[in-house]
Amino acid sequence: MTEPNATLTSPIEAPSKDAPVPLPGLRRLPVSRVVMLCSGPLGIAVVVVMGMVVTHSFNWTGHEREMWAAAVISLVAGLLAVLPMLVWMGHGAIAIVRLTMVATVLRMMLLVLGLVLALGPGWKLSAAPLALWTAGCYVALLIAESSATAWVVRHG
Repeated sequence: MTEPNATLTSPIEAPSKDAPVPLPGLRRLPVSRVVMLCSGPLGIAVVVVMGMVVTHSFNWTGHEREMWAAAVISLVAGLLAVLPMLVWMGHGAIAIVRLTMVATVLRMMLLVLGLVLALGPGWKLSAAPLALWTAGCYVALLIAESSATAWVVRHG
């Protein structure tokens, strides 16, 4: 006969109520990789929202098609430029700093390629507004990703 207050032991213990329940098949990303992945899109989103607010507030022609094209070009260039840093992130701060230089060159090359493709005759985009929106998105992308890189190097 078992005692009423006796605890049963089993090879499989129930998780505590405070422990996070992992989803099957998903691996938890380190915070440093999440910071690197999210910094660029957040910077571009800030530029797009601020651009929309300013142009609509003053009733200016905002060239929305060019703005969205510049945002997409910058987003793709930024995410592709961050990939080498994400792959080599576990190799120390010096590797990350060196790859930041590689990412800057890669980002510029991809931005120029994106601008050349976007200025094709099929898209019917204006060159000057597209170049200005791309420059604005590039500056925000550069600030956000440089800050994220500094945070990753400092906090690991």
